[in-house]
Amino acid sequence: MSIARGSYSLSRFCVDSHFGSARSQDLYCEWIRKSLRGFADAVLVADGPNGVQGFITCSCEADKGVIGLVGVAENARGLGVGSVLIQAAKAYFVRERACSEARVVTQARNVSAQRLYQKEGFRTASVGLWFHKWFEEEGHGDSGSHTNTL
Repeated sequence: MSIARGSYSLSRFCVDSHFGSARSQDLYCEWIRKSLRGFADAVLVADGPNGVQGFITCSCEADKGVIGLVGVAENARGLGVGSVLIQAAKAYFVRERACSEARVVTQARNVSAQRLYQKEGFRTASVGLWFHKWFEEEGHGDSGSHTNTL
């Protein structure tokens, strides 16, 4: 869970003052837990000499692969782990699920993620602005981000 806790500081949830860093980290921990329990079709893991270095969640919608979460351990960032995970996900989509394309959603402010996806052949398909609407009594909102596709 430490990778999930430390990987999403630029997410729309983390930067939302009503949501905050701690709640955001909890959200991503729960997301990976649920992904491991079947929310995702597959969770691929990059293992290294010091244990797990990263993970990527993969799902398929019709003939399209969907990358849900990518997380890389802080001590493994910049070492190519993200690229290895994305390549493994793309291979999974083609070989295991016969997907004709793949897509991933990331934050516009996460320039390093954008560069990684572009390096791996993804191109921006759409950009959207998403706003959280907070209701005083309920404390929840609607949100999203933009999409990169092959």
